[in-house]
Amino acid sequence: MATLDEERRHVERCRAGLRGMLDAARDNVIVGETVAADRYSAERLGRHLKSLAKELSEEPDGPPFFGRLDFGEGSAEHRGRSYHIGRRHIGERGGPPLVIDWRPPRPLRPP
Repeated sequence: MATLDEERRHVERCRAGLRGMLDAARDNVIVGETVAADRYSAERLGRHLKSLAKELSEEPDGPPFFGRLDFGEGSAEHRGRSYHIGRRHIGERGGPPLVIDWRPPRPLRPP
């Protein structure tokens, strides 16, 4: 079980991870402007990248997660692991997610 100080450090890691995701999304918007694709595909990609950057920039200041699942030693698949659950996936490059989004994946919309 994590201590209060460990949870506070995790909150700060989550906030830093979210800032990193926003910076990466903004960089992707810039890179996406020079993509080599047909006009329609480039426009769709641009809209998607801009909406992701906008969504991340409007993230509320509240806590990045609302719960934690702790698995005990008797768990078959997740023995001894903990997962923070929130309303948005938050990750660090190359690492496991800091927060797992509790919502199901969005269905793909037809073009």
